[in-house]
Amino acid sequence: MIAMCSGGFVILHVGHLDCLEQASQYGKVVIALNSDEWLERKYGDVLVSWSERARLLKALRVVKDVIAVNDDDGTVSEAILRIKPDGSMALESVLR
Repeated sequence: MIAMCSGGFVILHVGHLDCLEQASQYGKVVIALNSDEWLERKYGDVLVSWSERARLLKALRVVKDVIAVNDDDGTVSEAILRIKPDGSMALESVLR
């Protein structure tokens, strides 16, 4: 089973860890990590690069994988279609 979490994870904190640990109870955690371009559009700045954020997240024992997402439309639709977390099969027809 795959449990997907998404976000920028710019400053990793204990709330992120709590969320990821809870998600790991439902399956292998795959993170849809917002791109640097997405952060620039949303916040006007990139404090921590994608590669550094991905490296930190991958170091957590509960994280199976990290993929880059840009989500130009402001949703995680593209990430859901790519990762296919459990429970998303019905959503696939709605998102396309």
